[in-house]
Amino acid sequence: MVGDNGAESRIPLKLCLVAMQIEMFIALGFAVAGLAFIALALWWRARIKASIEQGFSSTHVMTDDELAMFHRIKLADPAFLVLPQVPLARVLTVRDDRNQEGLRLIDDQTVDFVVCDEASRVLAVIELDRDAKLGGAAKLKETMLLAAGLRVLRWRIGELPSSDAIRLQVAGQIWQGAR
Repeated sequence: MVGDNGAESRIPLKLCLVAMQIEMFIALGFAVAGLAFIALALWWRARIKASIEQGFSSTHVMTDDELAMFHRIKLADPAFLVLPQVPLARVLTVRDDRNQEGLRLIDDQTVDFVVCDEASRVLAVIELDRDAKLGGAAKLKETMLLAAGLRVLRWRIGELPSSDAIRLQVAGQIWQGAR
């Protein structure tokens, strides 16, 4: 390109070279960032996999006391369907789905045992108390069960009843529920 005074102008060529260098650096930056992202994703995946493989082990579903109670309930009447650690939401329903407070109250709670008949109707809810005094959550849970027409049988750990006593108590629950 020739300028006004007849001299050749090299500025556009220099600008073109600078622009090409900038584009090359930008492309290189994106390539490095992409490789870094892929490396980070692979590292994170390997870390999670190692955590899963090393971070878990199986455990018993019931404690020794709960297992002893389970066997006593089964001896009381082999026809009983005995379910341990049942979510409260499987025993109770909230009448109005818009009752978010009610749903929240039963969402994360469990009962120690639910004793059902062969049609899975609840005959009794059994709770094993660790302390002599009921805490606020246990009282609230019992209030909700009572409101649903269910009664709770409670025994303290270390003072578990015999199978005969359990049979009589559950039979009493059935008879009281029939009234």
